[in-house]
Amino acid sequence: MKNGEAYIGMIGFENRQSVTLRLLGGESKTFPRTAVQSMTGLGRSLMPEGLEHSLSVEEMADLLAYFVQ
Repeated sequence: MKNGEAYIGMIGFENRQSVTLRLLGGESKTFPRTAVQSMTGLGRSLMPEGLEHSLSVEEMADLLAYFVQ
C-alpha cells in the first residue's frame, strides 16, 4: 500500500476503483485503487501441497464451490 502496509490474501473482486482481498480467517477488506502501490502474485497455491489426494471427489467439489462464491 502507499502508506507502507502490506496484505496477503486472495483477490475476491477487483474493478477500476477498488480491490477486495479475502484475507486469512475469512475476513474481506476492500481498498481503493488509489491507495494500492503494487500487487504481486506469489506464484504458488494457497492450498497445502498434496491436500487434493486426501479429499474425496465430493469434498473437492465442496471446496471448489466455496471458492467460487
